Amino acid sequence: MNQPTSNTTPPSSKVNAEPFDIVMCVESGYFERQAKLLLYSIRTAGEKYRNCPVYIYQGRAKYPVSRESRAFFEQYGAHFISTSLNTKFTHYTFANKPLVCAHHEQHSSAKCLVYMDCDMMVYQAPKLFGSLGPNQIQIRPEDARGYGTAHDFKDENGPIWEAVYQAYGIAPAPAVHTIHDYALVQPYYNAGHFQVHRSTGFCQQWLDNFKRLLKEKMLPKRTFILAEQMAFSFTVTQMELAVVPMGVSYNFPLNLWAFDEIKHPEYQKVDFEELATLHYHKIFARGTNPAKPWLEKTERGRDLAAKIEEFGLLESAKLSWQDKIKRRFDNRLAHWKYSH
Repeated sequence: MNQPTSNTTPPSSKVNAEPFDIVMCVESGYFERQAKLLLYSIRTAGEKYRNCPVYIYQGRAKYPVSRESRAFFEQYGAHFISTSLNTKFTHYTFANKPLVCAHHEQHSSAKCLVYMDCDMMVYQAPKLFGSLGPNQIQIRPEDARGYGTAHDFKDENGPIWEAVYQAYGIAPAPAVHTIHDYALVQPYYNAGHFQVHRSTGFCQQWLDNFKRLLKEKMLPKRTFILAEQMAFSFTVTQMELAVVPMGVSYNFPLNLWAFDEIKHPEYQKVDFEELATLHYHKIFARGTNPAKPWLEKTERGRDLAAKIEEFGLLESAKLSWQDKIKRRFDNRLAHWKYSH
């Protein structure tokens, strides 16, 4: 394992000579359990990814991870960075993501930044990390239209997106198909797993756009929950980045496969042994592992299934009543402060 870093300072730009860094955000509760599974799955994926640089940021001081989790991060060679990056939007959880990514983009020397949400795991060593060129970003479309808008803006979300495009001077772009409902939408991407060439400055632009979105209260309450993903998507369009599709094997929506029908034709004939990164969301918090029959077919899968249980992912997040009240207050205050 790598020698870890556990401190409150950003990573040194003089140390890392790798083509990519893997970055994730963590907070207390269920998030830190998920982060343990993701880190473990990276370190045991094999090939060069076994020792790749992993940076785990705790961006809000108000929700610190446990000592046990910090010890685990250290054991598996992650650079744990506890720094109060989110000081202005402390009531809004999703602000952590663009803040952390922009910070790391500025301080890293790696060619590419790979971001992964905590609710993911690596099934086998990815083949794409570090392969991007300048002005490129590797992503996939969002699962469903949700808070996105139709390709012609003729739906309930159309006026919101048109107003944002006008405010930022963005021209409508060629439409993309979502994964779950195979809807044709204005570019709407999943911000939970992406790779971008650091020289683009994408993460800083994403953060700047996100801050303006909240400062000027451009979003109504019903779409505010995914403000960071909306800003992520229109920033790609605004910067005219060359989108390199991730393909079925990456950021695979395990939650949809387990409980719903996927209409996108490329996702209907899935070779599970070819999957690289899986996005499971909270499917294990229901108390069972719906992917267990598939996972138990291989030694790798059996190991991950055992870790899902060991790390407590089959248990719902057990919050104290104080934490429940605090998080509920945060959500309501964020809606009041940043949406109309």
